[in-house]
Amino acid sequence: MSWLFPTRLDQAERDVINSQIRRLHAIEHKVDQLMAMLSDVIAAMAQEKTDIASLTVFVQGLQDKINALPGITPEMQAQIDTIFQSVDDNDKAIVAAMKIGVPPSPAPTVVPPVV
Repeated sequence: MSWLFPTRLDQAERDVINSQIRRLHAIEHKVDQLMAMLSDVIAAMAQEKTDIASLTVFVQGLQDKINALPGITPEMQAQIDTIFQSVDDNDKAIVAAMKIGVPPSPAPTVVPPVV
């Protein structure tokens, strides 16, 4: 039986192999860093979603309490409506800003049923 590779490597060959091993370790380290960063981003996004939901509940509760106050004049109601319209406009601006640079999702592929 003969080997395709020499059983003994000279120093230059060992140096090349060691260099490749170091590069693989460096790549592995970068992958670990990227995965940790992605985990952090996912956790931050989940927290933001929770915070936004809490803020939405707070704003709706505030709006309900204001609407339940007795003696609101039309001028006061107009100011209240302006405030809540501004909140709605800000929500839309935030959503629009988050979509900048994000390609639209492709339309789902419709496959006709097989008969």
